[in-house]
Amino acid sequence: MNPYAVGAAVAAIGVVGGLFGVVVAVRGRDTGSVFRTRASRVRPAGARELSRRRLVRFGGAAAAIVVVWLVTGWPVGALLVGTLVLTARYFFGGGKVAADRIERLEGLEQWVRHLSDSMASGSMPVQTIVRSADHAPLAIHDQVGRLATRLSTPRLDRNEALRRFADEIDDALGDIVVLALQRAVNTRGSERVPYVLQTLAEAVGAEVKARRAIEKERAGPRKETQAIIVVLGIFVGGLVVFTQYPKVYGSVQGQVVLLILGVIVLLGLWMMRRLSVGGQPPRILSEVPEPAP
Repeated sequence: MNPYAVGAAVAAIGVVGGLFGVVVAVRGRDTGSVFRTRASRVRPAGARELSRRRLVRFGGAAAAIVVVWLVTGWPVGALLVGTLVLTARYFFGGGKVAADRIERLEGLEQWVRHLSDSMASGSMPVQTIVRSADHAPLAIHDQVGRLATRLSTPRLDRNEALRRFADEIDDALGDIVVLALQRAVNTRGSERVPYVLQTLAEAVGAEVKARRAIEKERAGPRKETQAIIVVLGIFVGGLVVFTQYPKVYGSVQGQVVLLILGVIVLLGLWMMRRLSVGGQPPRILSEVPEPAP
């Protein structure tokens, strides 16, 4: 066994571990929430679960780097495989991202209908939003909980609280809903707000149906593409392990060629990700800047 390869593999583990520590340290700062909310009480458990998932991903990437480096002696190949392991969830998770968007919009539709019915019966807008946090749809439960807490805090501007809610929903339809709610909380006796909200809920419902139909059409080609990539990966792995063909990549020139091919593959996966997720209508409201510490 080549001692230089072993040393390089150990160094790679150290680099990956260091990157993991940086990611945990940066993600550990909870800059997105200003105050502790009822919904945030469960956040520590969720944060621990996310940390465990990151640890598994980084550990799997480090193990892949070591195994590929020791088996092939290719530093570039090892780093490429480690990168694929680390980013597999991103490249192959487009379907889940689209499904989460649809569920979030579906939850927004249910929540807006509830607000419309409550305000139509004479309930004040701010109190209606605050009370809705306890039984908000699961897909937007945390976002509504944070919004309710911010609206309940006198020293925080209501418009800013609603804008932060729009950023968490991250959809043009969410921006339109927030604009209607801004009018509701800032204007006394807004008799037309319940009607506007009901109309918006119907528009969101129609958008949800349209997006579900689009995702149903995309599901087949997405699975076929993923299956082709998996079969191709198995084929390349078989060539590396059971044939002498990959020896051509053992030289410096071969590693450069392998790097170019790897970059092309990563670009192809990135394009597949973009096509599988699809575009979104442009946001109406810009993101709210983080408050100065």
